Amino acid sequence: MINGFYAFLLLTITYSGQSLGAQVSVTAGYGYDSNPFKIPDKEAPNIGSDYKTFKVKYQSEKQAGKKTKKPKLRYRFELRKDIYGQGSSDADSSTIRGRLDWTQRFKIGDRKASVNLGAHLRREDNTYYSQTQRQVAETREGDLIDARRSFDSAELRVELKYYLNKKISWSVSSEIGQRN
Repeated sequence: MINGFYAFLLLTITYSGQSLGAQVSVTAGYGYDSNPFKIPDKEAPNIGSDYKTFKVKYQSEKQAGKKTKKPKLRYRFELRKDIYGQGSSDADSSTIRGRLDWTQRFKIGDRKASVNLGAHLRREDNTYYSQTQRQVAETREGDLIDARRSFDSAELRVELKYYLNKKISWSVSSEIGQRN
């Protein structure tokens, strides 16, 4: 079991632009993490560290028209960075995420239907800290493998939905994804 405690001070600023249909959120924080490398508590040295976190999030949606309040296009972008103190800087991490969803509504006969296309992109950078070596992981030759937990991923999704009435619908969806 991994134990630890966190103390955290957070400041968030959010702006919603009604004319733009957008929302921007900027978050900054300062905290203390008693177990930044998430090492099981039996073997964990006392390596607590202070850290700073920054997060920027932008999201928006465009309406289908004045007749409906349902969005036709939604998109979101998020950037997060955690920076640890000097003794634990190997625990630093960063994440970049992007998401785009497009929905087209139409009728098949006298019933409503919609098609939704979505794309999700993500990049995450984490340092691989070896619990057995008690340091940033190394190969037998002494080369650092610090980016071992870093990855890029992408997903594409399509969904067709057919509404039988207000409470019942049928849907068919397909999704393809890749993660390295």
